[in-house]
Amino acid sequence: MGVIATLLQGPVGHEVGHMVAQYQPIKLAAMEAQFETTDWAPLRIGGVPDMEARQTNRAVEIPGGLSFIAYGDPSSTVRGLNEFPADNLPPVPVVHFAFQAMVGIGTLLIGLAVWIIWRAWRKQPLSGNKLLLVLIVASGPLSIVALEAGWIVTEVGRQPWIVHGVMRTAEAVTESPGVVALFAVTITVYAILAVGTVVTLQLLSRTPLPENSDAA
Repeated sequence: MGVIATLLQGPVGHEVGHMVAQYQPIKLAAMEAQFETTDWAPLRIGGVPDMEARQTNRAVEIPGGLSFIAYGDPSSTVRGLNEFPADNLPPVPVVHFAFQAMVGIGTLLIGLAVWIIWRAWRKQPLSGNKLLLVLIVASGPLSIVALEAGWIVTEVGRQPWIVHGVMRTAEAVTESPGVVALFAVTITVYAILAVGTVVTLQLLSRTPLPENSDAA
């Protein structure tokens, strides 16, 4: 199931790109740190947004890649960040880096899935390759990182709006008393649970396994 789900991420992501381009063009521009409105908008691998110079440096660019993902046509015009009011923009570097992390890890997991399928087709045991075993173990935590990075893209990318074009996040912050105390209690409880889990796992790792004995 993991292999199947991983391989579906590409087409699903492509369809989501269409929706974001249609309904949240600012988020799309922030994800790719696209400052200028242009046709043949590139898909960037890496890159560091320079908010002062309004450009993205040190990126590997695939010409027309963003236009194709957004509209299915590499020559389509993609609206850039410079076209929108500055007070309507999200924190571009945060959104861009989170998106790069999500896509990068997703690409790695797709490659891992293909590798596993290839070895299974060749009837080669997974235990025969140490690097593959390391990547399989790492894929668990990495998938969580990709999930959280995607959540950052979703939530930070829509800022400063909580209801797009209607209500800003700052206007929706509750003024109810006791919120800070409740937040502190929640963090404390989860911290205690985390420490307890780590201590329990350490104790279990130090406990010797029972020796197998054959019945007489």
